[in-house]
Order: sequence, then structure tokens, then C-alpha cells
Amino acid sequence: MPQSSPCRRLPSILAALCLLCSTAQAGELHLLTEDYPPYSTLDADNRPGGPAVAKVEELMRRTGRAYTLELQPWPRAFEYAQSHADSCVFSTVRSVQREKQFQWIGPLFDTYNMAIFARADDPRRPANLEALRPYTLGSYTEGAVAEHLKARGYKIDLADNDNYNPQKLLHQRFDFWAAGKSHGEAILRRQKLQDKIVLLFSFERAEMYLACNRNMAKDDVAALRHGWESMKADGSNLAIERRYLKR
Repeated sequence: MPQSSPCRRLPSILAALCLLCSTAQAGELHLLTEDYPPYSTLDADNRPGGPAVAKVEELMRRTGRAYTLELQPWPRAFEYAQSHADSCVFSTVRSVQREKQFQWIGPLFDTYNMAIFARADDPRRPANLEALRPYTLGSYTEGAVAEHLKARGYKIDLADNDNYNPQKLLHQRFDFWAAGKSHGEAILRRQKLQDKIVLLFSFERAEMYLACNRNMAKDDVAALRHGWESMKADGSNLAIERRYLKR
């Protein structure tokens, strides 16, 4: 980037957003996701992969719209999609708190379960959410699980990234870890902690969407929704899930 670029004069987060904006050409949709196994990850070639990425790439192929796709930390991706008209973020849990913030395409996945995890050596075994009232729960910034619990008055300890929370739990920085069930299990497999952290229970089912800026042109949103319906109709949506998630 030339020395005269205004991005060099911005704080780090704003500079990153400026860089994202500058890399997208006029007329492109800018799609953002995070490292969120098993739905979206970096593959062996350091490229975005996973079933969520495969679904969105197939959707874009059907619409014929030029696009860029990047993995970013979730708070940054979430903020960018809210502030730039030609942008979407995925896989985004659709909730009451978020309903008016985006235009929604999907659901990409309709089996997202929220769950509570505990240290394997912790004798406390709360069986439901109400039993968790006295405790502090670990989650992460801008995450749907954290939003759900915070809105209901639970005490939440937030990390910048959910990948940090297993170690925080093991070091007793909080009492229990609240995360997406499949995501939490994928993190534990990745960090080889399945014998040290266990699933207690699931407590809420939600759906995950491609969430597009609320000012995106209606024709663009209609084209994305039409493409998604065609993926559902011909079975390619479920075929991608079976290929990646072994369902």
C-alpha cells in the first residue's frame, strides 16, 4: 500500500476495515466469516473452507454476482457487515436481538444448538439453565450464545475469541463454558481436550443464516434468496452438509 494511504493513519481495527473495503472492487459483494469449526475453517491451503463456505460459494455461483470472501475475527466481521451496504456475514444466528440489524438469507443450518460445558473434574453438575444462576459463564464477544444468556440476566465473562475459553475454563477463570454444541466439541477436538472438558447439556436451538446489511439493494437480496431456494429445491444444500458433517 502506498505511504499516502489513509489506512496508515487509522487505529488498527479501523485500518483493517479500510483494507477490506479497498480490496473489494466496485459491484462486488463482500462476504465475511470467522474460523468457526465445524462450519467454517481454514483449509490445508490456508483458504476458507468448511460446509458454510461451500454453501455460500455455491449460492454465489448461482447468482453470478462477483464477490470476495474472507475469514476475520467475529467482532470485526460482524461490525463490517452492519456498516457496509454490499456485505454479508455468516454463519450468523438469527435472534430477536439481531432481527432488525440484517436482511436474512437461509437458514444455512437449522440445527444449531447452544450448550454448556464443564471441567471433567468439576463435581458440580447443574442440569439446566436455572441452576446456573449463581455462576459465571464463559463465552465470547458478539457471540449469539453470550447475547442469549446476557439478555436473560446471566453473568458472562467474554473472551475475544471462543478458542480461548477452554483454557480459561481449565484455569477456573469462570465456572462453566457456554458455546454452540458442535462448535464447542470441534474446538475440544482441535485442542485435544475431550478428556478434560465435557458437555453438560444443550439448552436452545437456533438457525444460522447469511446475514446481509440492511441497506443492501432489494434486487440483490431477492437474487440471493432465489438462489438459496434453488439450492434447497435440488438438494445441494443437504448434500453439502452430508459431505462435510457426515450427516
